[in-house]
Amino acid sequence: MKLKHETNRSDQIKLVEAATEEIKFFVRRSRSAGAFSRLKESIKEIGLRQPIHVRDITAWAASDRRRPDGGLYKYELICGQGRLQAFRELELPKNPAMVVEVPEREIVGRFLAENVMRKRLNWYEKAQLVKQDIERGSDVEEIKAKYFVTTGH
Repeated sequence: MKLKHETNRSDQIKLVEAATEEIKFFVRRSRSAGAFSRLKESIKEIGLRQPIHVRDITAWAASDRRRPDGGLYKYELICGQGRLQAFRELELPKNPAMVVEVPEREIVGRFLAENVMRKRLNWYEKAQLVKQDIERGSDVEEIKAKYFVTTGH
C-alpha cells in the first residue's frame, strides 16, 4: 500500500514526550468503560506500548489553540484518544507521541482507520466527522464514499 504522503520517511516523523495538557483532542468518542479501565491498568503496569500520533499546531492562531485553562495547545491528536485520556486520568504529565506531518484532508481518514476497524462509530460520532469535512469544503460525493453513508443519512 502506498501512502499519499511521505510520513514513512524518518525525517518526517519525530518522537517526543508531549506534555499531556498541550494536546488538543481532534474528536472525542465514547468508549466501553471496561475496555478503558483495562487500558488504564495496562498503562499503569507496563507503560505505553504504542505512542499516540499528533501534529504540531503551533503555527495556528492562538485563538484556535486556546485551552480551557487559558494556556495554548501545542499539538492536535490524530490517533490515540483512549491512550491520551488514560494518561490524563492517571495524571501522567507527559505522553510518548509521534509528531507527523499530515495533510488536513487525511486526518479524518487516519482517525477512522484507527477507530472504525476496531469498533463502529455511533451516528453522533460519525456526524461530527461529516460536519468537520463539510466545514473544510469536502463535497457530498466524497463524504458519502468516505463514511459509507447515503444522501438520506
